[in-house]
Amino acid sequence: MNFITHLQDAGIDHAEVDLNRIGVWQRVATTDKPDRRNGAIMIFSNRPLRAWFTNFATAMTGYFSDECELASPADLDRLERTRRDQRSQRERDHAMAAKAARHAWANAEPADTAHGYLANKRVVPHGVRQIGDHLLVPMCADGRIWSHQTIAPDGAKRFLAGGRKCGTYFGIGGAPTDVLLLCEGFATGASLFESLCVPVAVAFDAGNLVHVGVALRQKYPAAKFIFCGDNDSRTVGNPGVRCATEAATATNGIVVAPTFPTGADETALSDWNDYRNRYGAARLRACFAEVFSHAG
Repeated sequence: MNFITHLQDAGIDHAEVDLNRIGVWQRVATTDKPDRRNGAIMIFSNRPLRAWFTNFATAMTGYFSDECELASPADLDRLERTRRDQRSQRERDHAMAAKAARHAWANAEPADTAHGYLANKRVVPHGVRQIGDHLLVPMCADGRIWSHQTIAPDGAKRFLAGGRKCGTYFGIGGAPTDVLLLCEGFATGASLFESLCVPVAVAFDAGNLVHVGVALRQKYPAAKFIFCGDNDSRTVGNPGVRCATEAATATNGIVVAPTFPTGADETALSDWNDYRNRYGAARLRACFAEVFSHAG
């Protein structure tokens, strides 16, 4: 298996990899989120080619060598030094972003129910706030705000620069008693809660589902976890279902993903907000009826 195939299997776009940049991390796009640089590659040498790569969104990591041998001690020592330096910088970035996020949250106003995004998705705020014309969704873990996601009226989403995402979530509906739903986006979580009246944890993206699930499994060991994955059927590898399945496997949960007809007018639909808005809350509830009947 060649280098490009290894990267493709990990969901990493090889197009921007510079094989002449030796000993430094290169951030590159991933196939599931091509507009973000969720992949990283370090080239140890290019003759022969030896490289370490990781997909932060899916936690897939690998080592490649033309010589089919393990990385040398010098390679691994350099990798560990680089990781240690990056970890220290990341912790500093997280601390600064957390301070900024908490300040923004304290100074934000309750979200306008007529906000363009909420109106388009047909959901209510569920406690999110607003600064200017942007919604502010806090990203929490261990009872603290670590970062935030902003959502513009047209649906454009941004994370706070340098902020922590791994393991953070936004809760809707309070602590679970019997069942907890876990999903990717805010509108999906809001639609699920409004239709099912069951607590929801919004993980913000597919790759974070497993981290949120593992953290909350420790907090709620007896709850039934249902991962409400996006059905990214038009994306190679269907990352929504794949990541939800991986998270369910790690936490003894189950996956319930929406299915849509294959007609041309259904091509833009993928998540439970799409499903609720197209088919109604009653039909959404029917999709979960059997799962809920076995809760506990």
